Amino acid sequence: MVEICDMKGQSSEKIAAKMADSLVFCDQQLSSIGMGLQEGSAATLLYINKLENNAEFITANIGDCRVVLGKFGKAVDLTIDHHPNNKDERLRIERMGGRVTWDGRIDSDGKPIKSSGCYRINDCLNMSRAIGELISSLVLG
Repeated sequence: MVEICDMKGQSSEKIAAKMADSLVFCDQQLSSIGMGLQEGSAATLLYINKLENNAEFITANIGDCRVVLGKFGKAVDLTIDHHPNNKDERLRIERMGGRVTWDGRIDSDGKPIKSSGCYRINDCLNMSRAIGELISSLVLG
């Protein structure tokens, strides 16, 4: 789904709100067609707001896709992936009654071996946010 709208002259806050509304709309549409309990999608949005002498980048994302800007030959992340082991995401999940666990091998010190698994919510989801993933609503309310 692509929505074209004229946001010229709108404040950054209104543009960001429109982007958030678009993600909520997509979530509702995908959930309503019954994609399945554990099927979902990730999305990234970027709005380039041309200003008089420069540009403002307004981003929104859900899941594990991101916006990356190339700046002087270096990659700069403009968004943060939604993984359950991210500090803020983990706190949000735990406040809602969920738990985050490692699903993979551990080393002799009991620390996760990153290449062998992933963090999961309630032994199920490996992304802390997704569009159309009904189980996240059931698991986390």
